[in-house]
Amino acid sequence: MYSRLASAGGKCNLKPATGATVSYSNNIYFNGTVGFMGTNDKVVDPMFMNITIDGTANFSLKTGSPAIDAGTITLYSLKDILGIARPKGAGVDCGAYEVQ
Repeated sequence: MYSRLASAGGKCNLKPATGATVSYSNNIYFNGTVGFMGTNDKVVDPMFMNITIDGTANFSLKTGSPAIDAGTITLYSLKDILGIARPKGAGVDCGAYEVQ
């Protein structure tokens, strides 16, 4: 799992299947505890634009987000969820959105 954002409101349970080889790197965990940390993983608020449960959520990143340029080029998507080419800036942003 590379360059992802995870929020659980409790514990982020990341349990690989028995015998599986799993790598974690450059992820951000928020609003919970983590049982396993990979290389360059952080537990910090990713600073989403608007976290709501009423259908108006906006999970793009605010200016100054620790997720900006914090991802890794290992297995990253060439485009974000909106079809925008990535990376922009010094590196890949963690999560679905690349800051423009």
